[in-house]
Amino acid sequence: MPNAAKQGYNQRVMNGTTVNGLEIETAESRKIISLFLALNTFGYDDENNPKGMSAIRRAAKKAIKRDTLSHAYTHLQNAFETCDPWFLISITLNPKRNAGKKDIHKFLNELKTFSKEPAVNKLLQKAENAQSSSNKILLPILVRELKNIISLVGKPPHKIRKIVLIANPLDAFWRGYGIPVEDTIHIVVGPGAEQNHGATIRHELLHIFAKRIKLPSSFAVRPSKNLSRQGYGSQNVLREEYIVRALDILYRHNILGENISSIITHEQREFHKIKSAVKIIGKKIGLYSEDGGHH
Repeated sequence: MPNAAKQGYNQRVMNGTTVNGLEIETAESRKIISLFLALNTFGYDDENNPKGMSAIRRAAKKAIKRDTLSHAYTHLQNAFETCDPWFLISITLNPKRNAGKKDIHKFLNELKTFSKEPAVNKLLQKAENAQSSSNKILLPILVRELKNIISLVGKPPHKIRKIVLIANPLDAFWRGYGIPVEDTIHIVVGPGAEQNHGATIRHELLHIFAKRIKLPSSFAVRPSKNLSRQGYGSQNVLREEYIVRALDILYRHNILGENISSIITHEQREFHKIKSAVKIIGKKIGLYSEDGGHH
């Protein structure tokens, strides 16, 4: 697929292919870059990398001074204080869904104005270049992981026509989000996705496949305080995460050849019923025999 023309504040498709009938694209998204420049300006400090933030994120925090802008962007600040990044990415990528909500409309207008600030505008092109470079590296990883997951599970995800990958150099390392917009899933991944053997991208892809796999109602789970802090505070969210992690364990064992007992032992520290989940999901996708043995 040829490169598309620049589309200003919106996103442009860069490269694409197909996998089992699914359209796969990478996109440069000025909206996502602007959103995370704003988040970082107004106090978003999450980081998973003990070595610290990415160089471009550190530069952005240094270049854009919060105290000179805070009075002008009250709706941005209020949104950042009350909403999680997944929701903010969702309304940024899918404004039509929330077009009638006044506060969201004001948030989106302020974000667009923020992107035109001189200090912000200087950083946009640099961040977009980093995004484009990462997209080129990540596209073949996405294709590989998707093909492997389909070979494991047996079918492409239900009711999904397209997957769009957006690299986000301004987020925490190894952070990922899957954002549905009609029949398209946008996978937005932070720095480090190139180096962790596809794990970040795979995790977000597995969430798509997990939607059509069910755990029995008898599989009861209760979020710990630590899991609640990580965003797994509800039964439904935690049950889906169990499915995703069970699929990932089966992937790592069957595709990557890792020792399944070691992976389960590691996961059991937080997800205490993961061994049971792996057996249930393994049987559902034909990787366990009825006697519990691995195929």
